[in-house]
Amino acid sequence: MLREAIPQQTMSLRSIAKKLNYKQATVLSQMAKGRIQIPLERATEIARVMGIDPGEFLLAAIEQRTEDAHLINNSDFSDGRKGGFQMNLMMIAGIESGRGLDDLTEVQKRIIREVVAEAQPERRWLSVAELPAMIHLRRLRPRIAHQGLNDHDMAAIKDALG
Repeated sequence: MLREAIPQQTMSLRSIAKKLNYKQATVLSQMAKGRIQIPLERATEIARVMGIDPGEFLLAAIEQRTEDAHLINNSDFSDGRKGGFQMNLMMIAGIESGRGLDDLTEVQKRIIREVVAEAQPERRWLSVAELPAMIHLRRLRPRIAHQGLNDHDMAAIKDALG
């Protein structure tokens, strides 16, 4: 998407880079060629400066980071319709009900960025089935979210479940 937008720009790459506080315009060129990834935390800002739809550009940046993009783009909706990752994400965000990706809360955007940036998200993120156990642990040990479990608590869990 960035590659297609650059030739259509009335501003030079240098002036766009300057507006984005990049020291060199080659960064944008490298992003357009896919040699470096578009930073997710700046994707909407880059899109706005370049006059690209911010929601679509963020989705393209997320898709760029997905190693199995060909699988995601061929995924199905739960109701049987065909659609890609972008459309699935937009549906989840509530596009059909008038909400867009830009309407996600900052926490939701931060979590999406973290998931996409994580090399092995399955090691870090909980499944729906695991969630009740984690909620219970957080109630019992509120500090777990920031400090983790101490050795005593870990041993107690192993003993209880072992």
